[in-house]
This record gives sequence, C-alpha cells and structure tokens, in this order.
Amino acid sequence: MIDGNRKDASEQTGGATMAWGEYLSADHICGLRTRLLEMAHELAELEGWPDELVDAVAYEMAAGPVGDIFPNLRHFGERLRVARVDAAKRAFLNHPAWDRNERDDRRPR
Repeated sequence: MIDGNRKDASEQTGGATMAWGEYLSADHICGLRTRLLEMAHELAELEGWPDELVDAVAYEMAAGPVGDIFPNLRHFGERLRVARVDAAKRAFLNHPAWDRNERDDRRPR
C-alpha cells in the first residue's frame, strides 16, 4: 500500500537522491558545497578573478542545483591542479637563487 502523505528520506532530512540512486544527506551536500567553495576561492586567488566573478561563482555553487556539484568538483578540481602547478613554476623561476643569466658549469661545453 502506498501512503501519499509519507515523505521519502530525502524530503524528511533535506538530503537528495541522485539520478543514479545514491542518497546524499543534507550534511554531505553541505560538505561538498563547502569543499567546492574553498576550491573556487583558491582558484580565484591564483588566477586573479575580479570580486564580481568570485561573488557570482560562489552564489551559483551555494545555491545551484545539487546535480551540478559533482561536475563542478571535477571541473574546478582540474583547473585548480593546473593553477597550482603554474603558481609553483612561477615561484621556482622567480626565486632569487635561480639566476637565469648565469651559465651552469655542470653543462657540457
């Protein structure tokens, strides 16, 4: 017998059932959104985003559909990995110990 007044687990707890059938609790969703926002803020700092863009992206991540979380985690995770590598390369090349004008005596002549 189906009870039309009975709410499923996602409606009772604020969670969501994903299209592939996995249930995510409200706490899990909140944690994923927090992780996504942290990634976006780090990426914004590394790439020098304007404040308006940071605000718009943060709003979409915080209030957007639950179904966007996993694709966004993948997308921003990849962009963040690339930005971190680029920042590390810049830091290495700009380090005072790295003088690009001096010849390295270990190289064959």
